Amino acid sequence: MRLKSGFLPYFAILALTLGLPGGALAQSKSSTALMSVPATPSAFSLETDVDYYSNLYKSGVFERQEELDYTFVPAYEFNSTWSMNALVIVTQDTLNTQDSVLSNTPVSLVMNEFTKETRTSLFQLKGKLSGILPTDQNARVNQTFNGGFGIGEILVWDHPMSRLPTKFLLKQYFTRNLHSYDVASDGSFNVEYLSATKMSFTLYLTQKFSVILKAEEDVGFAYHGEQASAFLTDAILSYDFNKIFSMNVGLANHGDMLVANGKDSNFSYFNDQSSQAHIGIGVNL
Repeated sequence: MRLKSGFLPYFAILALTLGLPGGALAQSKSSTALMSVPATPSAFSLETDVDYYSNLYKSGVFERQEELDYTFVPAYEFNSTWSMNALVIVTQDTLNTQDSVLSNTPVSLVMNEFTKETRTSLFQLKGKLSGILPTDQNARVNQTFNGGFGIGEILVWDHPMSRLPTKFLLKQYFTRNLHSYDVASDGSFNVEYLSATKMSFTLYLTQKFSVILKAEEDVGFAYHGEQASAFLTDAILSYDFNKIFSMNVGLANHGDMLVANGKDSNFSYFNDQSSQAHIGIGVNL
């Protein structure tokens, strides 16, 4: 399951105004398992997700949009301190079977910097260094995207043994994008620097059912100082059949962080014009 902006690559909201290549920071993609390297007895793990997204418009009313996302996250744990993972996302427009997109691919090295464990809780701080491979053909052609690199910090605060089990994650990323030109083919400005702040709160109702609330703010800076910001939200109900298979349903939303006057907040978990319903299944090997 992946928090995303809908029918454009992960934070393509900024791309609409600044020419940001979709997926340039797709390492920020995020099911609960994707928020950190999966902890498994095996050194190698693979998470696979298939998610269906649809806006709330009926057929024939405005523009009906649907898509399937295929997500693959291979990860390798070298030891208790170092691990590596990659993020591969293929998006298929179900209304146009010829339109499929491979997002840019981040490959990340993760360091477990600090761990504090008590009888009822676990606190972790992780550092992340990523390189972004320019695998999105549209970004290479339209934004002349040549790749990028980024650094980030991940804070995990888990309370699995408390009376009300919860998990909180906070992530901060900074990315430098590389382009041949500072302006995209459509005249929009390419984003040179991007700051992304992400939060996730999970409430475990039972051993199998959980409710997840996510929020993210992305701020992009173009080569000549232009700036734009956007938000992403998701409210999810997840069910784990076992340690391997899971299912989720949710409602995601996205938009500019500020309204047209540039002062008032546009942040919300629901909007009848921009929200998308989604359902997905996951396999964690």
